[in-house]
Amino acid sequence: MHTDMRWWTQIRIQVLREGASKRQILRETSIHWSTLQKILEYPEPPGYRQSKPRAPSPS
Repeated sequence: MHTDMRWWTQIRIQVLREGASKRQILRETSIHWSTLQKILEYPEPPGYRQSKPRAPSPS
């Protein structure tokens, strides 16, 4: 996942403030649609998120 804050913010500004289309951003950056959705949903990169807690290791 892309985690560079400047890159993340630049894409958010292009879409949310300047009115660039999502398709245009996808073409220019070659990112996946779901990545663009995350960029627009979160003001900063969310980082690593586990889907469920780790199982305890056997002692």
